[in-house]
Amino acid sequence: MAIVHDPVSRPGNSAMQGSPSAGPHPAQERLTGLQWIAWHRLSVTRFIGVLLVVRIVFLRNPLADPWNPANPISLAGIVLILGGIAIRSWAASLLHKENVLSVTGPYRICRHPLYLGTLFLLIGFGCALHDGVSIAVVFGLFWVLYLPTMFREERRLRERHGDAWESYRRRTPMFFPTRLPTSLGAVSWRQWRHNREYQAALGAACGLIGVKIWCVFVHLP
Repeated sequence: MAIVHDPVSRPGNSAMQGSPSAGPHPAQERLTGLQWIAWHRLSVTRFIGVLLVVRIVFLRNPLADPWNPANPISLAGIVLILGGIAIRSWAASLLHKENVLSVTGPYRICRHPLYLGTLFLLIGFGCALHDGVSIAVVFGLFWVLYLPTMFREERRLRERHGDAWESYRRRTPMFFPTRLPTSLGAVSWRQWRHNREYQAALGAACGLIGVKIWCVFVHLP
């Protein structure tokens, strides 16, 4: 299971919009258990990913070759992975963190496109591996870690942008798009690099290469 980096959603920064301030540190907030887990979502995601890899290695589970285009499940997994990278890259190329409310491109159809891309990536790897346990774990983990994060970010955006945020919220779904995008927006590869979104693409590529090596040199069903 690849570890997906989320460089533009570090604690205190909104993954959907931008904020120059880091926001209150968790030590300054009264956090519930789920809120604490959500705050440390990247570390928790990496830890769970390592556990899934250890499970596969320890049990020597047979893995399907994710590069096999003749297998429809593997093909669906690759499509989801590429789609997730594309959505995240598109969103990161438009994301500014200096008091700018992003409402164009993927933000026009979804308030949290970065997290939508992350979900595509995680499910895509589960499909590519033909591992139902991984799919179930990452799907459940995603909602436990990221849903509280999305609510927290939206509270901060409401405080920062006021009526502009409320107008945007009313016309744009929180997560699942209900319409197709009408334009790409002012895509900037410089902004994409600034947000270090290349880390997610490199992480996904390393994950696929690692599975291929496992299939060829360790075990291929």
